[in-house]
Amino acid sequence: MTISMKNLIAELWAESAEQYRTPLDALGPWHQEHSDGHEKLAEQGLRMGSGIHLPIYASKDQWSAFLHTLVLMPNVRNSNAIVHYYLDLVEQRDYRISIQLTTDQGNEVNGLHKVHERLRSEAAPEYVLPDFPFGVKQGSTKNTPIESFWRWLRDGEGHSVNAVLQEGSSLGFSYPMIAPSLFYWLWTPIIQEGLDTYRAYWNNHTITKSKTKKNPSRSCPNMFLNPASVNTLARSCSIRLNPETVAELREAYGGEKARDRAYRFMSQLGSPELTLKNGWKVFQEMVPRVEALHLSGVDIGLPEL
Repeated sequence: MTISMKNLIAELWAESAEQYRTPLDALGPWHQEHSDGHEKLAEQGLRMGSGIHLPIYASKDQWSAFLHTLVLMPNVRNSNAIVHYYLDLVEQRDYRISIQLTTDQGNEVNGLHKVHERLRSEAAPEYVLPDFPFGVKQGSTKNTPIESFWRWLRDGEGHSVNAVLQEGSSLGFSYPMIAPSLFYWLWTPIIQEGLDTYRAYWNNHTITKSKTKKNPSRSCPNMFLNPASVNTLARSCSIRLNPETVAELREAYGGEKARDRAYRFMSQLGSPELTLKNGWKVFQEMVPRVEALHLSGVDIGLPEL
């Protein structure tokens, strides 16, 4: 039988598309966890001047779509910073990890994978290769559980945050040497609060029903906390860790000083109550005062730029 080139291409495309749409399938919460950095609020995305950037890092459970964390970081491409992000996450979850981590293929996740492998090897040797890999690195187009979330964030809280930040440009604010530090002092707590609010919304929203989806749908990501409520066969796969091992790894990667650098946009100055609504008003009031102090030689805790 002769197959036309047109039909051959159609068959190959269908086969490729079917492979791409392979449904995600996990044993339950804590089986597979996806992590990634988002830089749409980085310098190129914000377009607010040199040095103004607000990258985000997040981790998400595959089975439930539960969002573990959504946090601002100065640099989501620094391997050491991502290690401390992960160790913080481990501590916040009462020293628990998932069986498998899935990330993109960037060098910034190398330390993350090493730390996860060390932790799982010690705490859960019963999970053996190749059935249970420690971690998987794959292209962004395949790391869909977390990559697809960024679209939701962009259209949700990310859209609101970006719109408010752009008001600074429309109001004619310029960014002299001192302004980036003031910007971070004021805006990082405002935006982190917004991200925390959006995370709470996400974990309580209803996931669209899908007949082709193997993981649960038509329920909210908080099913992560009670998997049997949506699937009696699902089981929690969390692995409990030894806190001493986590502390040892923290020290191996520079300890608390390195952790502080991982999150520090600038020195902390304290803050009045800040919201999206009053952010630029406070900023406008603070710029001349901070610049005057700086020019007079007063040490107000701002880093050298």
